[in-house]
Amino acid sequence: MLRRKIFPVVALVVALWAALAAADPALAIWTDKTRLTTTPESEEYPRVAAVGCFVHVVWIDLTNRELHYTRSTDAGATWSTPRTLTTSPPGLPVIQAEIAVSGQRVQVVWQQGANDHASIHHRRSVNRGRSWRSPQILSAQGKASEQPTLAVDRGGAYVAWIQTRRGSDTKPVKLFLTRSANRGKDWAAPERLDRRSMGLSAPRLATGGGRLHTFWGRRVNVDGTWTLEILNRSSTDGGMTWSQRARAVEGSWRPSSVAVDGDTVHLLWDDAQYKLSYVEYQRSHDAGRTWSAPQRLDEASFASLGVSGDRLEAAWIRDWDGIGSLFYSRSRNGGRTWPIRRQIARTGRFPALAVASGKGQCGGAAHLAYGRNWAQDGLSFQEIYYKRNPKILP
Repeated sequence: MLRRKIFPVVALVVALWAALAAADPALAIWTDKTRLTTTPESEEYPRVAAVGCFVHVVWIDLTNRELHYTRSTDAGATWSTPRTLTTSPPGLPVIQAEIAVSGQRVQVVWQQGANDHASIHHRRSVNRGRSWRSPQILSAQGKASEQPTLAVDRGGAYVAWIQTRRGSDTKPVKLFLTRSANRGKDWAAPERLDRRSMGLSAPRLATGGGRLHTFWGRRVNVDGTWTLEILNRSSTDGGMTWSQRARAVEGSWRPSSVAVDGDTVHLLWDDAQYKLSYVEYQRSHDAGRTWSAPQRLDEASFASLGVSGDRLEAAWIRDWDGIGSLFYSRSRNGGRTWPIRRQIARTGRFPALAVASGKGQCGGAAHLAYGRNWAQDGLSFQEIYYKRNPKILP
């Protein structure tokens, strides 16, 4: 009797999933996971960028705290041998990195060192990652500069970070940005974008529609009450002048991911309440001046977002009882609704998602890199894995 009851339920679940996959076939055709790293060290914090069939991934190894890079020239089917982009002096580890690409130019920034010894470094390739120019230091000497973010367009490159005075954890922090008008070769002196605050979260940069957008979280004391907010500014002249600060979110200060399509800006942010974390989504159709009401996507964190016209792709980590599961969702109507949510990996950490720009066979494909724990011979490792959607390119 029990088996007779179970079989109809299983059949119903299969039928419902088939109907959902038929409504949005791409949800059912992620590639199998590909392991990008094979070293005995633990690897973490991947970042990904893609143009056409070229996909670029960087990550940090947790043993030597170096930054590593690999690329695919066939939309993720095969990958180059990983190479090291940094040589960290003793005591100056790589802590955070970002990657961006425009055409053949690949740009990478990272934080090297911590606390009083933290600085922002940059390196670029002009031939799709085959070779790399020498590193440059972008932040001012004598300052503690942390949590860099990076954006590029056809003509320029932009890097923002937060900065504190050395020797004190209680000094106000500031938001700085530097820009390059020749695609990362030379850089302007850093410019302050926000006045002093007792707390700033990691900024986010994005370009699109002829504008540069910057987002950051801020913790301020107003009449004795601490207030959290996510602010944004935009520039139409490559960062030379900026709009006034606008508040995108009130009550939270952690922007997770930003994607831009024309005048439409899409924002994912973390809403941490009562030891829980939620992924929230908002959009602006007027380049960040006004915003839609928040939509809660999931009880999760570490969200990453990509956009191609009205199609949005998002991935995040749902952490239940200490086990991080990798989830994915898609909106086909510019973020108005997110009808389907699907688990695509049982374990995952720090996902990074990019939708390939450009037209042709590979344009519009979603590329996802993430960390994953695994065990062998009684030892535990963290390695970098990769998936693509769709599995079969047109």
